[in-house]
Parts: sequence; structure tokens; C-alpha cells
Amino acid sequence: MQDTMTHTPPPDLSDPATRRRVNISIAAVLLALMLSALNENIVATALPTIVSDLGGLEHLSWAVTAYFLASTVVLPVYGKLGDVFGRKLMLQAAVVIFLLGTVLCAVAQNMTQLMIFRGLQGIGGGGLTVITMTTIAELVPLRERGRYQGVSGAVFGVATVIGPLIGGLCVDHLTWRWIFYVNLPLGMIALVALSIVLPRPPALSGRPAIDYLGAILLGSALTALVLLSSFAGAATQGRSLEIIGLAVLTLACVGAFLVVERSAPDAMLPLSLFSFRAFSVSTCVGLTMGIGLSSTVYLPLYLQAVKGLSPSASGLTIMPLMAGVITSSMVSGRIIARTGRYKIFPLIGTAVTTCALVAFAVVPTAAPNWTMVACSAVLGLGMGMVMQVITLATQNAVPRHQMGAATASVTLARSVGMTAGVAAFGTLMNLWLGARLGAGAAEGPQFDLAALAGAAPGERAELVAALSGALHLVFAGGAAMYALAFLTAWALPDTRLPTAPKRRRS
Repeated sequence: MQDTMTHTPPPDLSDPATRRRVNISIAAVLLALMLSALNENIVATALPTIVSDLGGLEHLSWAVTAYFLASTVVLPVYGKLGDVFGRKLMLQAAVVIFLLGTVLCAVAQNMTQLMIFRGLQGIGGGGLTVITMTTIAELVPLRERGRYQGVSGAVFGVATVIGPLIGGLCVDHLTWRWIFYVNLPLGMIALVALSIVLPRPPALSGRPAIDYLGAILLGSALTALVLLSSFAGAATQGRSLEIIGLAVLTLACVGAFLVVERSAPDAMLPLSLFSFRAFSVSTCVGLTMGIGLSSTVYLPLYLQAVKGLSPSASGLTIMPLMAGVITSSMVSGRIIARTGRYKIFPLIGTAVTTCALVAFAVVPTAAPNWTMVACSAVLGLGMGMVMQVITLATQNAVPRHQMGAATASVTLARSVGMTAGVAAFGTLMNLWLGARLGAGAAEGPQFDLAALAGAAPGERAELVAALSGALHLVFAGGAAMYALAFLTAWALPDTRLPTAPKRRRS
């Protein structure tokens, strides 16, 4: 069964009144996007303190993985349901689910509860990410999309820095639970704004067909893949059977999913999308970029445990990311809107980001803090030129009635990379620590920040040196994945976007 909604073309932004109406709608959508982006970044700075309060270092990656796993699994579901039921309804549902998970995270009493509630948060957060991008695509003509997606990239940039800063202030002056409470006012404002300004979706023209089996198989495959990434390398700890079982389950679910999608009347992920080169290449770039980007999750841990900075100071140190991402997102978006060319930006962006992560990997532990500031700025410049542009390339290539599924798929690839990368780099870090400090050393409370600060000087120096080496290895791994994304980006077609109507002066 084909889509059951009538898809109308984007409005003509050459009319000043129409442009104002669209800008107001996009502002409400970006408010919802800020909610998701802020949450992803506000938690990062507080993770070391949360782990110190609720559990050991071995749980750190799972506090992040639970959110990204849930948000990854639901991405294609939201993309397809948005195509069927309309973006407004699905975006409102995502905000409600996200806020419910946020409240529960704030009152969690142990690490198990926090991971479960972070998963619920992720179910809402996945919808916030993918539906906002497809909503912008519906509201804005293709040539103008680069400009508006540059603004959405700037939203991520602001959240990248404001999030850690707010998180650090909450930890230093309140408690870590406030990193969740602060989301509630913004979420309520976003929910009200979406209800008022977004246009009502067209009525359904028939009974919608949902690929439930495909969604279940894809979710199972993604869950098994993330668990496999987390357990990789742990065979010496008696987990070889789990690793083999997860590998078999992943392959079986992927195989069954491909079989189902070939014959499903309304597939969750239409395999015909891979016939478009821009979609296939953007998916590969998103996957490798996501793995590389996941290494930066461990940056606050490096700044606090290795460099000895407070949560607030670590947030301030990463602040140049905001300037970098905002600058490159806005500039690249305007250039794309003016020239219609976009291929150069993923190439430059992945190259610059690779250099920044290499710098993080080789900078000495005793280096002055301004080196961290400089690396953060360069990292932001690179990131801002890639994330939104590969989405734009995809939307330019696929038919309009498959735009939601295609956008969700590219976002899914990046999220799969991010989720698997966080788990894999966490495993890599623990293996390095175990090799340097002895079996099980990385799993004890000695890596809680408070205990680390109170350790004897000799012991503390040994622990910090081991952790520094482990995190440098993580950053090197992130750089390698971004280098692979750079090579892959060369295969993007050098397509010129269609010309937008000239804006009339009021």
C-alpha cells in the first residue's frame, strides 16, 4: 500500500507573508530539536558525577548507550509514521514521551533505573531528531533548505556547548538530577508552540499499512548489534558464548529484515532507496561519522579526570565548539542556497574533524588548557559542515513520498554508528585500563572522581596516566573513522540543487 496522505509541495517563500509564517513554524520545530540536542549534551558533563553516585565506571557507556539505542531503534518507525500520519502528530507524541522519560530520569535511584528511563527518553528523542528534519524539508523548497538546515546545525552547535555548561553548573551548585529537570520548561513551551503554529496534516485517504514485522526485526538487529559492540573483546572474561550468540542473532535479524522489506507492500525501509547513489553514500558517511563522533562523548571524562577540571570548567573548555559549529553551519548553508552546490562541504568537514580528533589523541596530558580550547573550535568547524549537508543530499535525490523514510534512514545510520561507537570505545577503554592496571582494575570504585581525587599521589598518578592513555586511544579511533568518512564522501554525486524562486522585496 502506498502512502495514505496527500503530499503537497512546499510553499512559495517569495511571498513575504508566507515566509514569515514558515519561519514561525520552523522556529517551533527548532525548539523541539533544541530539546533533544540539549539533552544529549547536558548529560555528558554530568556523567562522571552520576556514575560516582549511582555506580562504577563500567556503567558509564551504558548511561549513554541506553538513550542512543532506543532513539536509534525508533528512527525508521517515526520516519514512516510521519509519512503516514503527518509530522505534527508524531512530533507532539515524541515531545510527550521525551518529557515523561525526563521526569523519571530525574528521580532514578540506581543505575539500572537510570538506564531504563534513559531508554524511554531515547524513544522520544529519536522522534524529535528525525521528524524535525523532515518537517523543515516539507516547509521549505529544496534550494532554500541548505540555509534553514544551517540554522538547525547551529541549534546543535548551541546545544553542544550550552548543554555541558548547564550540566556543569547543575552538578557544581545543585545536584545532577537538575540536568533533567531543566528540560521540563523548554519541553512544555515546545509542545504548546507546536500545537499552535504547525499546520494540521491532511486527512488520511485510506487505512494506513504499517510494516510492523520489519520494525520488530530492525529493532532486534540494532539491539543485538549494540550489545555485540559492548561485549566485543570480553571473551577472556567468560562472555564468548554471548558474543557468538549476539553475532548470530544480528545476522539472522538483518537477513530476515531484508527478506521482509523486499516483499512488504509498505516497507519500513524501502530497499529501492539504495538505487540512489546520494542516499547510499550519505548513509555510509553517516555511519562512519557517527562512530567517529561517539569518541567525543568521553571528552568530559578526559577534562575532569585527567586534566582535573571541574564540571563547569570542562563545559567552558568545550564552549568553542558552539562558535565553530554555528559558523560553519550558517556559512555552508548560505553558500549552498546561493550556489546549489554541496559536495565540497562534507569533504572539508570530515577532513577538518579528522585533524581535530588527531590533535585530541596526541596532545600531552600536561599541555595547557588553551590547546583543548583550540581543538574544540576546530572540531566544531568540521562538524558543522557535515551533519545537515548529507541529509540535504539525500532529500535532493529521493522521491518526495519517500522523504521521511530516507531522512530517517540516513539519521539511523549516524545513530547506529554513534550507539555502537560509544559501546565499542567504552569496551576499548576498559580493555586498555585492564591491561595497564590488572584484570578488573577498571571496574572498581577507584575511578569515581571523588575517590580519584582522594587517592595517594603515586596511586593517583598511575590511574590518571592509564586513563589518559585509554582516552587518547579512543580519540585516535574516532579520527580513523572520520578519515574513512572523508574517503567515502568523495563518492557523493556533484549535483546542483534546483533554483529557488527569487524573493520579492516587501
